[in-house]
Amino acid sequence: MNQLGLNSKLTISKLGEMGKLRQGATENGAQNHREPDKRK
Repeated sequence: MNQLGLNSKLTISKLGEMGKLRQGATENGAQNHREPDKRK
């Protein structure tokens, strides 16, 4: 049971890190998309 609990916590932490990375990528992408619009 302890091993399963640790594994679940690790997977949750990994998913959380991936979520943060995805949020950062989307924010950067939004900024990159906004810049050319202003240049136009």
